[in-house]
Amino acid sequence: MTISERDATDKVRDFLNAWRLRDWAAMARTIQLTPASHHGGRLADYLRTWFSPRMLVSYSIEDTVIFSDCMMEIRVLIKYLHPGTPGRRVELRVNTICELAPYTPAGGEVPGGVWGVNPASALREYVVT
Repeated sequence: MTISERDATDKVRDFLNAWRLRDWAAMARTIQLTPASHHGGRLADYLRTWFSPRMLVSYSIEDTVIFSDCMMEIRVLIKYLHPGTPGRRVELRVNTICELAPYTPAGGEVPGGVWGVNPASALREYVVT
């Protein structure tokens, strides 16, 4: 695992731990710069709206797909509870982006940057067979 891969995976782990603990402010600190810039001080409220219906019980990081110097997909198996349904087990493919500033990807000839989770990517579920 490379340093960048570890940084991206750690960011997803922090995101998932915050979700499991329902700590929306901590979750907001894991989000990539571009979507975070759209919501300002209300990002934690948006995350609560999007993620609170699913109570995360457990997760395991399964794989990393490297698309470029500044984008990785972290594949995660999660188990969650949803009101009125038994526990559900699905795969998430969480995109992580490394940015220097909102709308400014890092990587390649532009070193540095901050890894962050794209929250919309963590909403789509893939069936586990």
